[in-house]
Amino acid sequence: MAWGSPGGDQQDQWITQFFLRHVHAKLNLQEAIDAPGLAFRALPDLVLAAHRASRRARGREPRAEGDRR
Repeated sequence: MAWGSPGGDQQDQWITQFFLRHVHAKLNLQEAIDAPGLAFRALPDLVLAAHRASRRARGREPRAEGDRR
């Protein structure tokens, strides 16, 4: 079985929830897709802030958004 999800920060959470609903909870595919879910959004912002602080501490300024150097 192959499955996917629209992109986004919660993509890995949506796919995991779908898989667990189908395999562990024994919901059929449509029920697993339609079931309500929960996503945690704060972590990506915290990780990005920690990454930027780490770069500053090492004397490297964070790149401007869109800068691909």
